[in-house]
Amino acid sequence: MLAVWDGLPANGRGGTAEVVAYAREIGRPVIVIDPVTLVVRRERMEALKSGDHHLAQLNQLPSAESRSPETGDRGLRTVFQFQQKVDAAASHSAPHFRLLTTVTIGLHVLATELATASLAFDLHVAALPWGKLACLFGALGVAVVLRQQHKRHDWARCRLAAEIARSALATWGLPQTARLFEHMDWSGLAPLRRSLDVLHRRSARLQPERFEGFKQRCLRERIDAQLAYFVRNEQRSAPLLRRLRAGFMITSVLAILCTAAYAINTVLPIDTVPRWFEA
Repeated sequence: MLAVWDGLPANGRGGTAEVVAYAREIGRPVIVIDPVTLVVRRERMEALKSGDHHLAQLNQLPSAESRSPETGDRGLRTVFQFQQKVDAAASHSAPHFRLLTTVTIGLHVLATELATASLAFDLHVAALPWGKLACLFGALGVAVVLRQQHKRHDWARCRLAAEIARSALATWGLPQTARLFEHMDWSGLAPLRRSLDVLHRRSARLQPERFEGFKQRCLRERIDAQLAYFVRNEQRSAPLLRRLRAGFMITSVLAILCTAAYAINTVLPIDTVPRWFEA
C-alpha cells in the first residue's frame, strides 16, 4: 500500500491513519510518504511479491533475428521484438512436441500391429509379446517425458503470448476506450496483458496515430504479410498434400481388394487359396 500520511491520527472513521494501521495489521507491504518532510518509509517490503515467473520465462527466451520497425516508438520496438522471439520459440518447440506426440501414437500403433499379426498369422514367437510390451512401455515413457518437461504448456504459452502481442501490434497507436484485452483471462499471462496495456496506452498518448494512417499500415503490414504467409505455406504443403492423397488412394484400394477377396472366399471357399493370403 502506498500512503501519503503526515503521521497524525485520523480525523474520522476510515482515515489514512486507520487504513495504514489496518495494512500493518494484515501484514501488507507499506510505503509511507510524509507530505511535509517528503521522507519515505518502507515497511515489510520483503513480503512484496514482484514479478511473475511465467513472464520472466518469456523474457529470458533468446532473441530472434528480425528487422525491427523503423520508428522512434521504443514501446513498439520492444513489443515487436518480444513478439518475434516468443513466436520463434513456439515455432521451434512445436515440431519437437509434435514429434514426441507422434512417437507415442506410433508406438501404440506398432503394439497393436504386432498383436494383430500374431492373431492373424497364428504366430507363436516368444519375441512378439516382449515387443508389444516394449512398445507400450516406450509410449508410456515418452508420455511421462512430455508431462514432466511441460513441453505442451510451454509451447501453448509461447504461442498464446505471440498471438496476444501480435494482436496488440495490430492496433498499436490507436486510442483505447477500454483496457487492452480487458475481458480476457489467460492463466499465467495476466502480467503480459497488463504490460502490453501500459505500453499501448503510453504510445497512444505520446505518438497518437490517425485512423487513415493506421488503415494504410494495416493493409501494408498485416494483410499483405498474411497473404504472403499463406502463399509460402501453400507452396510448402502442396507436395505433402499430393503424397497424402496418393497414399490414401493406394491404401484404400488395397483395403477394398483385400476385403472383397475375403468376402468372396467366405461365400465361395476356394481350396487353392494359400493360408497366408487368407490370413
